[in-house]
Amino acid sequence: MQNSNRKKAKINKNGLSVDYSREEIEQYLPNLADELHNNPINPIEIYGPNTEKKKLRTREEIEEITRSQYEENSELYFPKTEDFLRRCSSLEEAEDIIEHQLKMKEITESQAEELRELCKKYGVRFFGPKKEWGYYEKTYRK
Repeated sequence: MQNSNRKKAKINKNGLSVDYSREEIEQYLPNLADELHNNPINPIEIYGPNTEKKKLRTREEIEEITRSQYEENSELYFPKTEDFLRRCSSLEEAEDIIEHQLKMKEITESQAEELRELCKKYGVRFFGPKKEWGYYEKTYRK
């Protein structure tokens, strides 16, 4: 048998949403309430009649908080074809990468030909040592 003293959620005037009190959310949906209050970037506040509204963070404040410590033009953000070629073990793999980059219009036909020639003449290690599993973790994690 259900408790008849339990508060019921109110259907909003427009009939499209349901209004819950802060206490109801915290009581019946504790995980959601925790997520809403403890978001480190911009916590969502649940306001009730007895709570004071806080000023929300501006776009600039959010961008400052989430700004990366790494250079935006680095291989982490915009890897070049050469960065992908450093993952290769063979000329066949290099050719597949060049073809894919060409298909995706990341490089031009002339750039693709130049990369093919460099790979054939000097090998895939021409672009640098092989990026093994965990390369980015070892290189960029502090």
